[in-house]
Amino acid sequence: MSNILKKDIPSIKYKDIWNEGICYNEINEIIEQNKSPQDADTWTHNFRTQFYTFLEIRADKFFNDNTKKRCRDLYYILYYILYNIKLLQNYEQSYDNIKQSIKNYMDSALKIHDYAICIRDALNEDCNHYNKIEEVNKKNIDDFCEDIYFVNTHHESINISIECREIQGYIKYKISSLNSIYTDKDNKYSEILNFYNFTSFNDFNNITQKIKCKNEGAESFSITQDKSDISQSNEINKSIFPILSLSGVLLHFFIFTTPFGSWLNTRMRKKIKFDNNTSD
Repeated sequence: MSNILKKDIPSIKYKDIWNEGICYNEINEIIEQNKSPQDADTWTHNFRTQFYTFLEIRADKFFNDNTKKRCRDLYYILYYILYNIKLLQNYEQSYDNIKQSIKNYMDSALKIHDYAICIRDALNEDCNHYNKIEEVNKKNIDDFCEDIYFVNTHHESINISIECREIQGYIKYKISSLNSIYTDKDNKYSEILNFYNFTSFNDFNNITQKIKCKNEGAESFSITQDKSDISQSNEINKSIFPILSLSGVLLHFFIFTTPFGSWLNTRMRKKIKFDNNTSD
């Protein structure tokens, strides 16, 4: 893989990949505004059509890249949606039907498009025992493991990328932001580590050290840009200062050598004298 850019990092590239296919904006609005179960029913029907079409048109563009992870991405967001639907008022009678309808529609579409690998036996256990904080942490760890695996596989291409510094900075930021989550918790997320054949979170630091940017294009551009800004500033100063200097000379000539200047000088003296008398 050549010419790797920051946008090619998996957690960026696939961040919202399922949103269109599951009508995410529609259901998110229902959740945020606590709309009626009838609105949620409408969403399930739209989900059925849109998910099928989405798989037919777009799935092959991303499913071949770590298929199992794309499946997990689907369930991460789906469980999050179902969890929030369950918390809505007046959904006690309709929640189970909504959940089962979504599973049926999804399983059917996945089978038809040969993605049965994504089908899970049931949604009950995951949704009924959903821990929001833990699931979000799990997804973040899973995303970052995929990023690190990507770096390990493509570090040579990353090192000569024009966006190497940006990629390096992004990875360092992710390590820093997730450090408190995974520190001393290898066992808690061992299943996710095993997906990528990582033995511990120490692998993260070992792999990120492989990023050694050889192309200083981005840094050179920044320096060049700074120099350009300074140069432009100097050019502006060169244009302004002669104007100010010329204005000063003309003003001095006008005040001290013309009849109007003499009249203005007299008026100023009277003004100063008046001000002094007033202050007394």
